[in-house]
Amino acid sequence: MAITILNNLTSGYFYPSANPISVSVDSNNSGKCNFRYVCDIWINGNKVTTIKMFPDPTTGRGFFEISRILQDYVETLYRGTNYTNLLDAAQTVALPTSAFSFQLKFGEEYDLSTNCDGQILQYLNLATSNSAYVFESAVEFTDYPHFNSNNFVVGTNSTATFLTNSPRQIDITYNDGFYLDFLTKLTINVADWRVDIKTFDQSNIQTATWSYAASKTHTGIYRFRIACGPLDINSVANDTIINPGVKYYTVNLRHVPTANPVTEVVTFNIKEPTTFRHRFGFVGQPAGHESFTFFHRLRKSIDIEKVTYNKPFDLSYGSTPQYNIGGRGGDIFAISATERATITTFVKEDFSKYLTELYLSKNAWFLLRPELIPFRSINDSGVNKLVIYDFDNAVGLAKDTPINKLAPGDFIYVYGDNSLYNGRFQITNKSGDILTTSATWSALASTCGWIHKSTSWRALPIIVDVASIEIQQRLGRPIQYALDFNFANTKILLK
Repeated sequence: MAITILNNLTSGYFYPSANPISVSVDSNNSGKCNFRYVCDIWINGNKVTTIKMFPDPTTGRGFFEISRILQDYVETLYRGTNYTNLLDAAQTVALPTSAFSFQLKFGEEYDLSTNCDGQILQYLNLATSNSAYVFESAVEFTDYPHFNSNNFVVGTNSTATFLTNSPRQIDITYNDGFYLDFLTKLTINVADWRVDIKTFDQSNIQTATWSYAASKTHTGIYRFRIACGPLDINSVANDTIINPGVKYYTVNLRHVPTANPVTEVVTFNIKEPTTFRHRFGFVGQPAGHESFTFFHRLRKSIDIEKVTYNKPFDLSYGSTPQYNIGGRGGDIFAISATERATITTFVKEDFSKYLTELYLSKNAWFLLRPELIPFRSINDSGVNKLVIYDFDNAVGLAKDTPINKLAPGDFIYVYGDNSLYNGRFQITNKSGDILTTSATWSALASTCGWIHKSTSWRALPIIVDVASIEIQQRLGRPIQYALDFNFANTKILLK
């Protein structure tokens, strides 16, 4: 009884879950009656399943392709609300999860009888593979021969790449979130790791460095996530660190004991808010929590399906049959309705390939972010107050307008062109479209800018229409993308 592993797992290597993971073995008993190779799959130190395979009739070898089995234990971790810490786990310890360790133990079984009709004997754990890791990811067929996941693994003396295909120069605004994943075999604790955020002013001069630690020591975790959008950073800081005075900021991870930056640097360019901004989240090919904003007007429609049936008219069964006035011979048995939408945007060439991942994603969602509301300041008896631009409400056109979503006691983030107004403050009074806050603004120069309520974003799941991807490219113009999608929930109707 001897099993030889011909091509072993690469020890300590991170394998992308959607790509082939194969091991071949050989045995000097492969010619025996009813011979089969036995492979026990162990994940995180626990046996999860056993698979068996007859030998190849020509070579006698066994070939195990296990990626499809491992995928049963893989699941994306993404949140439907704000992160409360900038450096946190992007997986759970319990299965299914987005990264785990695994190992294979090989054995064999066969029949020792002369006529191949005897008892099947098993001999297990005759050979053990190297230990390796799986992380949720899908690498393009053309890229896989040159793929090396070690580039994404954070150590203490190297610079790792984040698990995203997004360009490393990203346009973003104040109520946007963004997330960067990385892999590591090291223990991420409070003392040794920092997310560094460096802000730069309109003259490209660095103005500040902010550092944030992990919330706790993480054990048995191999995949981590940095929440680094303006909404994430300001929410964790309870302040407007990212404000109109910031032209751009950079994000990277640093190992404190060696003082080494251990990831690449990603740059975020702050853009002024605009109308018709609709942000989508999705699970990208590396299974990170991606997001992208479409800038054109959203067109919505509702697909309605009604099932009808015929019934007798209401009759009065007296001496003379009579029809009731308004009696119906047809009625509605059931109604269902699904909201459908179409939106377009222009993108640069470097975003074009990345954006196709939204169309291919297994999970996508429409982001309901805290609404940015324009304001100007006024001086009322020596106290500066905020006047909200809410024209629809002023003329009584709508009840669900931004000013009606704010109330005394709410906290707001203020992004003013005058930096002295910036910060997180509580509304103490609301009179019409005028807000008084807990800030001690007095005798300040007037300003204008944006505010949004201190509240979490929410995610509405959507189904992207994958029948086709409409991409238009014209000479000398940006690439235009169109996105058709349904909201994953049907509308709630009276039954």
